[in-house]
Amino acid sequence: MPAIDNFRNVIRRAEAMVALHKTLCPRGKPRAEHADLLRAAVVIAVSGMDGYFHERIPESIARFVRAKKGRNLPGRLVQLIKDAATHDRLIEVLFEERPLSHIATMVRRSMADRTYQDAGKIEEALKILGVQDLWFKMAQNLKVSKDRAKTLVQSYVERRHQIVHRGDFGQTRKTKNQLKPMARPYAENCVREIRRFVEAIDSIVETGLASLEQKA
Repeated sequence: MPAIDNFRNVIRRAEAMVALHKTLCPRGKPRAEHADLLRAAVVIAVSGMDGYFHERIPESIARFVRAKKGRNLPGRLVQLIKDAATHDRLIEVLFEERPLSHIATMVRRSMADRTYQDAGKIEEALKILGVQDLWFKMAQNLKVSKDRAKTLVQSYVERRHQIVHRGDFGQTRKTKNQLKPMARPYAENCVREIRRFVEAIDSIVETGLASLEQKA
């Protein structure tokens, strides 16, 4: 399944968590324990974004390298391949039935232990596919400023970290035993903005690949 389709499926799961919360709490002040459904939606949405990059980049490697005819590849990609294989292994790959699929596997393995949730790491990851001026393109796509494009989902990523690593408890001495409140509109906005963010990135990646293929 293409990375973008898998991402959309993950987002639907996050939306289902928010919808379940609405079913359980249709009116009045929601019960505090039901807010964990909203926390789950935030975690799932951010994880879906991270997973998208782990899949989208390797699945695009063959198209990208083929369109470039192996010439003038981004330094980031070349370094990943160097880190993933010895010279002997690279020579062996040349004689495999589908050499580019082996290169894609090398990239996938190199990315496996990394996370792609903050703006800097996302920008660096997309350089593997030759994407330049990412935030300028994102600003145009999303019709926001470059600074806003870079920070569009950052607060949700940080909240995800608080949920996963601290159970969403407060961090001060006064609040360390208190759960931070989570409202349904916050979770709805999180899921919606992460969807917008990734859809815009996927459009940029696909446009870049298609443009290279037309020139090939």
